[in-house]
Amino acid sequence: MKASVRAALCGILSALAVVILMSVAVVPVMLYCAPILSGLCVAIAGEEFGWKYAFGVYAAASFLSLLLVADKETVCVFVLLSGAFTVLKYILNCNVNNKSDKNTDKFIDNRIGKFIVKLAYINLACVSYYFAAVMLLGVPKDSFGGSVMLIVFLIAGNIVMLAYDKAIDGVIAVYKIKFRKHIMKGKW
Repeated sequence: MKASVRAALCGILSALAVVILMSVAVVPVMLYCAPILSGLCVAIAGEEFGWKYAFGVYAAASFLSLLLVADKETVCVFVLLSGAFTVLKYILNCNVNNKSDKNTDKFIDNRIGKFIVKLAYINLACVSYYFAAVMLLGVPKDSFGGSVMLIVFLIAGNIVMLAYDKAIDGVIAVYKIKFRKHIMKGKW
């Protein structure tokens, strides 16, 4: 596939991620669904072209959403959690689908190591999200419910992000079976 086609598809995926994040202004229920759906746009880029392109889509969508999306909490969830976690997932797996790169070494070769890195990132991102919400967005500390509730939120965040990790695999499997042939048809 030509580099210009890859760049165009990644640009479309970045724009789609930003539009999904902007949908929170119209449908407020999408507050936490929109970042997850935007993270799937990053996952498609990672599946098709590798982690470098996934990072490009993530960086472009993050920058544009910081400028354009009115709900900064949604942007914060995408930037710190769902988008960055998706890039991390592809970095750990080195999912480059080029035929010449199929035998590349994996960053971390065992499942336990990958799991520990993912958990460490999730916990770091959740703590960063808390401080960003309090310091930058002006959310009162009392709204989080005290230290016991913070621990509960951290545990819930770990469970949700690990479920998101498995959901990415499922959505990508459906994408490969149902949609890839329609998007990637033709000789680019």
